[in-house]
Amino acid sequence: MTTYKELEQKIDNTVVLSSVCRGEWCRLLEPEMDKLDYEFHDYLKSGEVNEPFCLVAISKRMRQGYRNLSSDILV
Repeated sequence: MTTYKELEQKIDNTVVLSSVCRGEWCRLLEPEMDKLDYEFHDYLKSGEVNEPFCLVAISKRMRQGYRNLSSDILV
């Protein structure tokens, strides 16, 4: 199973990539975000959660990553 630090690092890297992605590359990052989201939920279910404040921070980063991947619609 992935440790908290490994999961945190993967999420951080993916969020950074999602902040600079454009077009097709964003579509390739979305499944990676989904995979990390599943890993995060598995970690929560494992009962190894020791730092609730860190988990809040990871949740915020995950939302930011998904927000970065959404398309910009300007009207």
